Amino acid sequence: MAGSVVHIINDLNGNGGAERLVVEMAQRQTRFSATVIVWKGANNELLDDAAFSAVTIIAVKLSSPRSIRAAWNAMRAADLVHVHLFPSLYFCALLPFRKIYTEHNTWNRRRARRWLRGIERWIYGRYDCIAAISEPVREYLSEWLTPTAAKIHIIENGVCLERFASARNRGPRADGRFYIGMVGSFTDKKDQETIVRVLPRLPENVHAVFAGVGSRRPVVEELARALGVCDRVHFSGLVRDIPGFLDRLDLYVQSSHWEGFGVAVVEAMAASLPILVSDVGGLAVVVDNDDYRFPAKNETHLADRIRELAQNEEKYDDAVAYARRRAQCFSIDRTVAAYEDLYDLIKLEPRAQIAAGTGAGARRCRSPSRTL
Repeated sequence: MAGSVVHIINDLNGNGGAERLVVEMAQRQTRFSATVIVWKGANNELLDDAAFSAVTIIAVKLSSPRSIRAAWNAMRAADLVHVHLFPSLYFCALLPFRKIYTEHNTWNRRRARRWLRGIERWIYGRYDCIAAISEPVREYLSEWLTPTAAKIHIIENGVCLERFASARNRGPRADGRFYIGMVGSFTDKKDQETIVRVLPRLPENVHAVFAGVGSRRPVVEELARALGVCDRVHFSGLVRDIPGFLDRLDLYVQSSHWEGFGVAVVEAMAASLPILVSDVGGLAVVVDNDDYRFPAKNETHLADRIRELAQNEEKYDDAVAYARRRAQCFSIDRTVAAYEDLYDLIKLEPRAQIAAGTGAGARRCRSPSRTL
């Protein structure tokens, strides 16, 4: 091993894209041995995933001095600390170690509070380097921070493509149903409501299936009742077997209001599912074909796209071919290699060069899916 890195993230929510990326990276890093530290405690479903049993994970409990000491010793022994998500961003800013932060979203509620801008500039400035998971994430963060924008490198997310490869030969079902589905927590960001609103505009054989948990699930359930489609909306709750969930679907829809990237969409494409996504931020980066995008919150446009794919076999097959081809651009191995290049840069070069983005490695650690 060339070195070691400690990833710090709030928790390991089983349906979280950032969370799954962290454990996938920790499992696959070759030049840097990896340890993952979680500290919020209650929501660590990925700890039970047998696929990640080889990953070293330290679950910190604030009431346990032993766990705090173990986490501190791991960070002190590592070459650098890699931090993900808020509020870990804030809590780790003062750590006396070399550290990198990955920005996973194009927007957050903190940016609606202009008085926080100065504080955030100081917080982000405490990191040796910042990575953004897509060009839109970098652009929005640069606009928010301005003086520290030069520190931002682009490294796009990736998934284990082989894990999601599907052997199912999709075709007409015995019950005649056509299942559309989505993976994601029930929050304002994900907007499952648009998928529910589209159902009255579609034939009755079209059903929606959701994987995920969250505070807005009762809102979505009530909307389904109000629209008279509750018998066509199915809630799978927390799903640990995402490949198995995707294998049940005929079409994947991501209707988010905003996304930094769209790991769930890449997973669906890797499973040979046609996809439709809202035309926002990172989703528009992942899905670079207008035929498979629709305006956010526009159920009329979405209904037209779903109907077209459900009723036209040739267009459905074209969508499957596009998904398979596009998924190949987002391999987790390329993402890991790009991050390890960045780790080397942080280890070996003076901090001033890292911050300015002028070091020898600055050009080669931007995006694992581009030729630079």
